[in-house]
Amino acid sequence: MSKHLFVRSAVVFSAIGFLVIATAAPIVFGAEPVGKSAKLDCFSHPDGANYFALSLKPSAGIEAAAPHDVVLLIDTSASQTGDYRSDAIGTLHGVLSDLSPNDRVKLIAVDLNAVPLTESFVAPDSSEMTAALKKLDARVPLGATDMEKALTAAADSFQSGSQNARAAIYIGDGMSTACLLGTEKFDELAKRLLDGRIPLSSSPVGPRVDMQLLGALAMNTGGRVVSMGRDAAGELAAAVAGTVLWPEADVSWPSGFEV
Repeated sequence: MSKHLFVRSAVVFSAIGFLVIATAAPIVFGAEPVGKSAKLDCFSHPDGANYFALSLKPSAGIEAAAPHDVVLLIDTSASQTGDYRSDAIGTLHGVLSDLSPNDRVKLIAVDLNAVPLTESFVAPDSSEMTAALKKLDARVPLGATDMEKALTAAADSFQSGSQNARAAIYIGDGMSTACLLGTEKFDELAKRLLDGRIPLSSSPVGPRVDMQLLGALAMNTGGRVVSMGRDAAGELAAAVAGTVLWPEADVSWPSGFEV
């Protein structure tokens, strides 16, 4: 079995074991002890199956990629009312403030459809973004969420001619009740993000959230899931600024291995 492998250098460390056990791509790294470039954890299940998690840390110096083109998806479905909407909008404003002035952002409202609120990528503090935020404030939270359209819009937004690094942020519940994502469709969308080198991070908010979907998207693209709270905006902006390594290599697993 062959898997395309990429390695992300980010500020998160707590979920390394889970991420690597679940899949061979990506591997997420953070503040590991100096001198440890590899770590192997093994587990034998009573049913006889053996599991392992292998994390690898690059030894070469890593330069931060900048500037970035960032697609910012904001959930405007019916679930996003009251405090949930206030938290989401507040986090959105915080992200725009914490991004680099050299970054460019495309804002998209997501419910039954994915509706661009900016025509293209604009500066976080630009007049175009101010106008987009006014459009967002005027939107009434209605309908369900179609995550297939949201993820497709994110992947379609990037221009092939841009030399900027890419990233996407989703703020919402991830509950794709308008169009349930099956395994095949999820794999297709995740591969589009991976092939496009678009790490997707999210901050779940709503009365119910699909942590499984949002976690899987982060795991498969090199993004992060950030808990909604006081530091959510800063952590999402830090996820954008984090460096992603994309080695041109394949991992070949011996027969009998399931990854």
